[in-house]
Amino acid sequence: MADADLPIALRKPRRSVTGVPSRPAPASCEPQTPRRTKRAVRFSDPGPGSVRTTGLTPMIKRTSLATPQRRRASTPGRTTTTAVTTTPSKTTTTRADAVPPRETAPQCLRQTTDGRVERRIRRNNFRELLNRLEQQKKSRNRELVQLKAEIKARDRDIYELRNATIIVDTERIWDLERQVTELKEELEVRSTTGHGIYEWVRDSLGNRDNNNEDDDDDEEATNPFSENDQEDHFGDMAVLNLAASTPSRAVRSRDPLTPPATSPTGPGTPCWHDAPEEVTKERANAGVQASFTDPRVEEELASLRLEVKRLTTTLGSHRDIGERIGRRLQASGSFSAVGLDAVEQQIESVVKTLSDRTATLSKLTSDIAALGFPGHDAGDMIAAVATGFRSARLELEYLTPGELTLPLSSHGPEILDEVLSRLRRLAKGAVEDEATIDEYHATEQSLRKQLDGRVSAMEDLSAEASRATRLLEEQRVANQRLRHAIDGYVRDMSELEALIERMEREGGAALLARDASIAALEDRLAETLARADHLQREVSAAGDVGVAAALAMRDARILELKAEVETGREEVIGLEAGLDAERGRVRDAMRRVVEIGKGFLD
Repeated sequence: MADADLPIALRKPRRSVTGVPSRPAPASCEPQTPRRTKRAVRFSDPGPGSVRTTGLTPMIKRTSLATPQRRRASTPGRTTTTAVTTTPSKTTTTRADAVPPRETAPQCLRQTTDGRVERRIRRNNFRELLNRLEQQKKSRNRELVQLKAEIKARDRDIYELRNATIIVDTERIWDLERQVTELKEELEVRSTTGHGIYEWVRDSLGNRDNNNEDDDDDEEATNPFSENDQEDHFGDMAVLNLAASTPSRAVRSRDPLTPPATSPTGPGTPCWHDAPEEVTKERANAGVQASFTDPRVEEELASLRLEVKRLTTTLGSHRDIGERIGRRLQASGSFSAVGLDAVEQQIESVVKTLSDRTATLSKLTSDIAALGFPGHDAGDMIAAVATGFRSARLELEYLTPGELTLPLSSHGPEILDEVLSRLRRLAKGAVEDEATIDEYHATEQSLRKQLDGRVSAMEDLSAEASRATRLLEEQRVANQRLRHAIDGYVRDMSELEALIERMEREGGAALLARDASIAALEDRLAETLARADHLQREVSAAGDVGVAAALAMRDARILELKAEVETGREEVIGLEAGLDAERGRVRDAMRRVVEIGKGFLD
């Protein structure tokens, strides 16, 4: 207590850390200019003790290129010592009991939040709930859009399937109609090719019809196929059959089956073209009073003039021959009258024979010319006929290669018979094609009827499908309503059960309270009665009027308490009756729910 007289500020010991020696005060020295320390060069090479080379680069040492470690912003920096400056001494010391730099004090586990933080948390939770509801709504809308797209796709598929069925049936019908049309056109083409007549046949038939007033010689000249020449020529049926022979090269050039390079270039058969319009004979028109020339008559006149010119030339040659014969006879001088007569007879017979042969030759030439083949004389016409038969044989070979057994040098009648047989087969094929076309028509009619039946059946099926779909939708809606009703009934039943349980609890509590109040009132009543008896005895003993009044008041109170007890009993009875009625209503409601559920299930 030596320092008791000192003031408190001086009495207080110096605060210092024990165990840590204070730094020695620097020795007094002359003031120096502060200088920066040189930066030490830091090499990645640890030194010569750990030099390890690979041998590939002996001049370069091994280095480490590691990235520096970065500390977190929350962790304190690396410190070695903590300098503590004391106030009195102003000296810096190092605390020995300081916390290590890497060690942190344990934080408190309990976290307290104020009202603002709680409100923020609630707002965040509410916002998350709203976001979740919005996402659910969007997902539901996306599902609805996807379902609608699927329904539209199904409807589109159904529509495409219906259209595809109709299109397939329509295409089949169109295909059948196209085939029927092609067959009809082919039949018409074949029928038209069979009815073409050559110009020379028309001329011959026209001359027969138009020149009925001519004599027999003219008929023989214009119609070589007469009854008198049935042994040497073909009849009328042969002429009509020849009309359906192979067409000329001008028409057949359009046929791709005939190669144009191998056929003869010269005209081989009569020209195949439509005959020009027949020009009527020269006649006078009463209205015009003019005479028109007939080209056919002009042509006949020209031919007659040529014939006369040729006969004149023949007669002149005959005169020249007679004159030469006479000169020779006169030069010989040794002829007699008998020899002259014999010579004259012989000459006459020769001239007659020559005239007959000339007439026959001219008739034959006219007959050959009447056939309509080109050529200046009978030889050219016969060569044209032969060329025509040969070209007909070649055309048959081109049309049906390898099917004919006739040689290329076969005779005309054989070729004509083959052509006629081919025409008969073609006619037979045309008849068969007509029968096939009729069958196609019948098949088409049956297919149309079947298609109508299928279409009506498809319409009935589509109507039934739509009806079934509508019924299914109605059943689905009814099921949804039933489910909602059942859910409502279940909810009502749970609410009723909760209400019954609550009412039972309340009724039990009320009954217990009423029983307790009744017991308390009975206790009070018994106590009051005991006190009343006691007071009555006292009154009877004392006979005081005041006591009598008190007893009267007590009796009135007892009556009031009895009335209250009766009222409580009546209320308890009413509550029990209400509870029973409520139980009955709940049972009725549950019974109705069960009956409705059974009705829906049935």
